[in-house]
Amino acid sequence: MFEVSALRDKIREMEGTKVVPRLPVHPALSPLIGGGLVPGGVYSISPSFSLALGLAVESVRESGWCAAIGFPHLGIEAVQGAGILLDRFVSIPNPKEHWATVVGAVCDGFSVVLARSPHGLSPTSAARVTALAHRTGAVLVVLGEWPGATARIEVTSVVNHGVGDGHGVLSSRDIHLRASVRGVTKTGILPWPLDRETDSVPPVRRLRVVS
Repeated sequence: MFEVSALRDKIREMEGTKVVPRLPVHPALSPLIGGGLVPGGVYSISPSFSLALGLAVESVRESGWCAAIGFPHLGIEAVQGAGILLDRFVSIPNPKEHWATVVGAVCDGFSVVLARSPHGLSPTSAARVTALAHRTGAVLVVLGEWPGATARIEVTSVVNHGVGDGHGVLSSRDIHLRASVRGVTKTGILPWPLDRETDSVPPVRRLRVVS
């Protein structure tokens, strides 16, 4: 009886420490959020669709589907330029008052869902959407604030390259980021285009730990 009880305790311990595989992200973003996207997680980001694409592209490059909800002026060229195949990408530009229902439905079948958080979303609706993402394993990337987000990532500045004083052509940019995960804040730089070499990009820095 003692051996059986000890075995049960060991099984419970192993189950409690089970590691859920993370979905891949762009190499510049991986160290900011713990190595990848948590299936069923919600990521709150500042209003930058380029950042949203950077979070999604590696997870859907080989398989899976990506959806964008609430972006009526979405540039499909930017989606394609980021490396997301258009035959596995769906846009729902105007969900209107059905935002929470649409996002919840799309989570059941898509690997990554990009959504612009609407004004006036109730905490109850947000909690329901979070629960649906967690249940289905879809990664929800929300442009805007989100209660209890898995991680928060904001753009702190953007440095453009290839632009002269009033003339020239924009060739690339460095998107400076600050990410907070469980009280740990780090900074990093996302290159754009996403496939640009990053040898000159400074390493990720940890800023502080909030107890």
